[in-house]
Amino acid sequence: MRESLYTLLKAAFDGNPWYGDALMDQVSSLTPEQATSNPVPEKKSIWELLMHILAWRDFTIRKLDGDNDFEVELNSPEDFPALPEVNEANWQALLQQLKDSQKALLERCEAISEEKLETTIPGRKYTYEHLLHGIVQHDCYHLGQIGMIKSLLK
Repeated sequence: MRESLYTLLKAAFDGNPWYGDALMDQVSSLTPEQATSNPVPEKKSIWELLMHILAWRDFTIRKLDGDNDFEVELNSPEDFPALPEVNEANWQALLQQLKDSQKALLERCEAISEEKLETTIPGRKYTYEHLLHGIVQHDCYHLGQIGMIKSLLK
């Protein structure tokens, strides 16, 4: 199971998923201005979606590390952090944070035992396996939104 989770995490982030471009392929060539452009004003920009993706990747990493008290409240500033100043340095920093989170997730996926994968997370009603599948699904869900925003920007 670990190997298949690793493969899913890798494909969705910077691999060759069957559904199209991976996350980093979709966003690495964007400028900060493109990433904050919003063709549908009441919806999130690509930059905002990436910060949200990062928040839930951090949640997953912290749960895998045993931080049972860490929470992210839905629709809170932790769930959808405020945009920093829009500039190239902050954009590159966000992309690096995403890469760092990917490295951390893959390391934990490699290290987790099959037994722990089947264990329910303290304070939750789901297992670590469910959590890891969930973060892949979460990334893919928002990847679809990112693709739609990019198509509207053209």
